[in-house]
Amino acid sequence: MISDTDLDRLKADNPCAEVAAKYVKLRRGGKGMIGPCVACSTDRQRADATKAEYWAEGWTCAACLTGGDVIQLMACAESLDAKTDFRRIIGLLNGGAALLGEAVVPVDPAERARAESARAAARLEAEVEQNEFRERERGRAWELWQRARPIAGTAAQAYLELRGLDAELVGARLGFDPFARFYVQDKPKPRLIHEGPALMALIQRRGRFLGLHRTFIDLRERKGKAVLTDPKGGDVNAKKVRGGKKGGHIALLGPRDPRELYLGEGIEKVGGVATALRRAGRDISAAAFWTSVDLGNLGGKASHKVPHPFLMNAGGKRPQLVPGPAPDDSTPAIEIPDSVERLVMLGDSTSDRFETECAIVRASVRYARPGRAIVAAWPPAGKDFDDLLREAA
Repeated sequence: MISDTDLDRLKADNPCAEVAAKYVKLRRGGKGMIGPCVACSTDRQRADATKAEYWAEGWTCAACLTGGDVIQLMACAESLDAKTDFRRIIGLLNGGAALLGEAVVPVDPAERARAESARAAARLEAEVEQNEFRERERGRAWELWQRARPIAGTAAQAYLELRGLDAELVGARLGFDPFARFYVQDKPKPRLIHEGPALMALIQRRGRFLGLHRTFIDLRERKGKAVLTDPKGGDVNAKKVRGGKKGGHIALLGPRDPRELYLGEGIEKVGGVATALRRAGRDISAAAFWTSVDLGNLGGKASHKVPHPFLMNAGGKRPQLVPGPAPDDSTPAIEIPDSVERLVMLGDSTSDRFETECAIVRASVRYARPGRAIVAAWPPAGKDFDDLLREAA
């Protein structure tokens, strides 16, 4: 038997970041170190890997969602079972053999190779299943988009106008579904929690259909969005994507090869800017107005996470980690046309300022080109661009 005190001392003497460095190539980032995951990475020495984070007390992987303390780390690194091979794992840690009072039994290379081969086969099978699922979802989303109606005279037009937008200007590429269904994930199958009108928008990348964005509408609400509640899990966001969105955008209006591009998170924000510019007499014929679907998609994935300046994690002991300002160039992002000479990034003053600033910096680095000016525009604190439109009306 090993006492809790001895086990805690052993873990303190074997910081996760130091132990992980014996198996994977790490560099500073996040809470401590970042690099390949000991559980799911096929190349443990890949220098630009960032999906796993390791610090003194623990580790986690954003890809396979594995993590825990140094016991779980050693189990994954040595292809062992954290429960059945517990004493073996203890013996492999620095000071563990003395604690057990027995010799360390090294892991047989052939046994490790068999376990790693089995894990690789399982990862490949999971990846194939995920790709098949994405294609099925994309196909279903396309079927829904094909059934979309023009928004003229519908609740979708009324929703845009309620938000202060010129529906005639920004609604030409949008659609309407009077009987859209909202499902939440559940087992054994997704569960229907709402059916009603929805504003629909096509998400694309390189001219290819990726997915469908829907905003569920309730014109009785102050801002027109439906208030959805899952009986099993509380409030649910009234905006939902079906299919894919990574690296994609929603093109509200503008030419194929614009000289100026306004890029922001939501339809209401970007459409509000287009409406305001036209009402001010601005010539927007050479400008395009795109939404990134969400904040994470605005500048693509970050290369690593950084501590938030004031938000803390659930335990209140460490700063909350958020996607940082450096982009991960190995992952897809929105493709900005080469014709764009001025890119205007639209900030969201109703979202967390630090996370939004990181996303805009990430986008600015990623989309920079010689001869292209990139600027950021922000509404007043606590407001969005469509809020200003309604106030001015």
